[in-house]
Amino acid sequence: MAGLLSLRATVHPRPAAAFRLFVVHTPAPRDGHATSRWRAQLADLRRETAATAATGMPVVLAGDFNATEDHRAADGDGDGGADA
Repeated sequence: MAGLLSLRATVHPRPAAAFRLFVVHTPAPRDGHATSRWRAQLADLRRETAATAATGMPVVLAGDFNATEDHRAADGDGDGGADA
């Protein structure tokens, strides 16, 4: 994932209620290089979570995305996700 070290775990609170948890901490998009890396990590994360969701397993992302409402790359893509 573009150099992103993040924890991924399948959580089984009940046998029929498993979900995949991604714990995320992306770099702050402070300058051109960091912003490029941040965008690449978000893109990799989207691909990986979409592949997991395609299997039918719910996905939960938690962590510090280093993004505000002003960062368009962090916007959802209409995939049904929600902010907590």
